[in-house]
Amino acid sequence: MYQLEFAIEVAEGLKSHGVHVALDTCGYSSKKAFERILHFVDLVLYDLKQMNEALHLEYTGVPLETVLSNARTLASSGIPVWVRTPIIPGFTDSEDNIRKISRFIIDDMNGVVRYDLLAFNNLCIDKYALLGQEFPLKKTPLVTKKTMEALAEVARTEGVQNVHWSGMTRREEDLKTNP
Repeated sequence: MYQLEFAIEVAEGLKSHGVHVALDTCGYSSKKAFERILHFVDLVLYDLKQMNEALHLEYTGVPLETVLSNARTLASSGIPVWVRTPIIPGFTDSEDNIRKISRFIIDDMNGVVRYDLLAFNNLCIDKYALLGQEFPLKKTPLVTKKTMEALAEVARTEGVQNVHWSGMTRREEDLKTNP
């Protein structure tokens, strides 16, 4: 969305050749820009990370209301949506957060065909090192399979259909030796 004109040009060109176009976005842009690009996409992968306004601003640097407003705009467009939540220990992994995201999906986002919970991974540590930087979540442990399954069940209990989780998880036996 930061390179809107280029993104529209690419999406329009792909669509003119019959290529299915998916937009992967956190939803942070002006409403006008968001509405413009929706004309050229067939599917939207939409991140909803944190439903607490203060924490969302702290963790992402952008206001939650803009993200939610664009999610509502997307819902009224009729374009299929996959909502995605990265599950990051200490940031987005609470049952309350997943419950609130699930309620938002049910109440405000018709058109959601899938809800994905994406387990945190630390595979980028070496890339940060190559850039001379330290990955800020370097010491953050992977999520357990049990946690991922429990959070998926929270979403299902709230009524969200087609809930999936994916990603690397921490082995349960590792918790016994290295909590």
